[in-house]
Amino acid sequence: MTMTEAAHRTDAAGAHLLVDGSRSAALLDWADGRGMSAATALLAGGLARAVEEGRDEFVTGFLAVPQVATGAALDWLLWLWADAPSSMRARLTREEDVLAAEEVMAMHRHVRDGGRFAAAEWRAARRRFASAISSDASTQVVEAIAASMWDLSETPGAIADVAQSWINGMAMIDAIVASGWTVDDHQRFEETWAAFGIAHARQNRREPDEDDAAFAARQQRYMSENPIGLSESDFARNSAWSDERQRRMQHRAAELRAGLLTLVER
Repeated sequence: MTMTEAAHRTDAAGAHLLVDGSRSAALLDWADGRGMSAATALLAGGLARAVEEGRDEFVTGFLAVPQVATGAALDWLLWLWADAPSSMRARLTREEDVLAAEEVMAMHRHVRDGGRFAAAEWRAARRRFASAISSDASTQVVEAIAASMWDLSETPGAIADVAQSWINGMAMIDAIVASGWTVDDHQRFEETWAAFGIAHARQNRREPDEDDAAFAARQQRYMSENPIGLSESDFARNSAWSDERQRRMQHRAAELRAGLLTLVER
C-alpha cells in the first residue's frame, strides 16, 4: 500500500468515526495517531453530527487539514465567547454577567497558554459562576459556559457538550421569538401536550373482553370529556416554531463548523 492509499484509508476511517458517534474510544485513538487533542476530535464529531445538512463538506474540510492546530478546541471556545457572528458575550446584557463569564474565559485562556487548574479549582469556579450570574441572564449562555468548566485534558467531551448546548438552546429560543411566541407560551404548549399524552396513554389500553366498537366508543367519549386544551392556532404556531427551529439549528451548526475549520488551520 502506498502512502497516498494509506492516507485515504485513514481519512475514510476518520470520517466514519466523526459521524458515527458510538465509538468514542476508536475516534480518540484515530485522533491520537494524527497528533490531535481528544477535545478537538470530540468537538469535530459533535459538530459533524449536529445536523445532516453540510455534514459531508465539514468532515471533508476538517480531514483536509494536515496538522490540526494545538489547542484548537479552546481557541474555538474563546472564539464562540467573543468573536463568533452570534457570540455568547453578545447575548449578555448585564455587566456583572459579562464579568462572571470573563472570569471563566480567563481560566480557559490560561489553560490554552499552557497552564493547569486542579479539579478542586474548577469546582470552586463553577460555584463562583453560579453565584455571580444574574437570574435573568440568558439561560443558553449560562448552560453553555457551565458545560465548558472542566479540565478538557480529563473531560474532553465537555467541549462537544458546549457545542450541542449552544446549537440546540439558541435555535430553540430564537425560533420561539421568530414564531411570535413567548417562552411561557411555548412552555404551556409543551406541558399541556405532554400531560395529555400521558393521560391518553392510560386510556389507550383495552379493557378485558372489550371489543373494537366498545374501545372506539370509550376513546371518543374520553376525548369529548377531556379536551386537549390547545387550539388550532397553538398547533399551527408550534409547527411554525418547529420548522424555524430546524432552520436555525442548521444555520448555527454551519457557523460553528466554519469557526472550527478556520481555527484548526492556524
